[in-house]
This record gives sequence, structure tokens and C-alpha cells, in this order.
Amino acid sequence: MSETKKMTKQEILEIFKGEYKSVRRKYERKVEKYATEMNEDYEYFFRWHSDEMYKAQVNLMAVRELRPMTSLDDLDKIKTCLGNHIGNIEHTLIEGSQTPSSTNMMMNAAEVLKRVAMQELRGDLQRLLWAITCNE
Repeated sequence: MSETKKMTKQEILEIFKGEYKSVRRKYERKVEKYATEMNEDYEYFFRWHSDEMYKAQVNLMAVRELRPMTSLDDLDKIKTCLGNHIGNIEHTLIEGSQTPSSTNMMMNAAEVLKRVAMQELRGDLQRLLWAITCNE
């Protein structure tokens, strides 16, 4: 009979840190790509890619705010923190106003794009949570 070896807490933490770096790097690469395009031809960039840049910036900022989690050594604290962030995103997406109400057209666009970005971020945070829970 072959038994699967249970991973140590340290191994799970290393997997989590690797997944966190992967998520953070994904958004950093998007920002870098769009920054290059923006600097080459701003008008074209604004018309065709500014929405993607904004969403990447919103999510990169959110992911960077979670960086202190990577120094925690308590898996339960990390799971709680990720669960709270996921819950907050879900609450905002479900319970929040579905229609922006600013008199500023760009503020309304930013609010809609932020919601779309949050949907992607939710998936990435679930991936981080899964990296812990599936390996325990």
C-alpha cells in the first residue's frame, strides 16, 4: 500500500509564497506591458488598452497589500485573512450598487472597471487559498 506523504507546514507555506509571487508577477507584467504601450502612443493606448491597465493597477495594488501574509507562519491566520478578503470582494460585488452614480464620466468608468478587476482578483485569492487548503 502506498500512502501519500503529508506535507509539512513549512512546505505548504513555501507553496503559498510561490503562488503569491506568481499572482503578483502576473499583474506586474501586465502593468509593465501596458506602460510600454502607453509610452509609445498614448492616444492609441488610451482608446484600446487603458481599461486593462486600470484593472491591472487596481489588482496589483490589492495583491501588494496582502504581502504581509507571506511572512506569517500560521496557516489558519493566512486562511482567515484570505477568506475575509474574498468575502469582502463578494459582498461588494453582490451587495454594492450596480450602477455608478458620479457626475464624472471617468469616475463611473473606473467604478465599473474596478468591479471587473475584483472578479479576477477574487479568483486569484481563491487560488492562493486553495494552495493552502489542498495541501494540508
